[in-house]
Amino acid sequence: MVFVALTGAHFWELTGNERYAVAGRPLTDAGLPSDVEHLDAAFVWGHNRRAYVISDTMYWKLVADPGRTVVESHTYPRDMSMWAGVPIPVDGALTYTNGPLYHDSFLCFTAE
Repeated sequence: MVFVALTGAHFWELTGNERYAVAGRPLTDAGLPSDVEHLDAAFVWGHNRRAYVISDTMYWKLVADPGRTVVESHTYPRDMSMWAGVPIPVDGALTYTNGPLYHDSFLCFTAE
């Protein structure tokens, strides 16, 4: 399993207690546009078990490419307005289990 750590315009891929690279890689290495300067949140949506990242008013779905994580480019980015009721800007997100009667859900929140 690969974990991704984010800060500013860089990310690190980690596995267990080891990181793949000493220096963070630019977000463009994952297929994000060069004008994306930061990510506000990242989460795995329990409905489809896919990872998503959010920056400002746009979001992208991540897919596994052999040896790395990349943005699904043919249908993303998409506007956050598709997620009715999600506060914009998003300051963080998490995935949680919503009891035995519901699928996993995700929650986006703002610091206001």
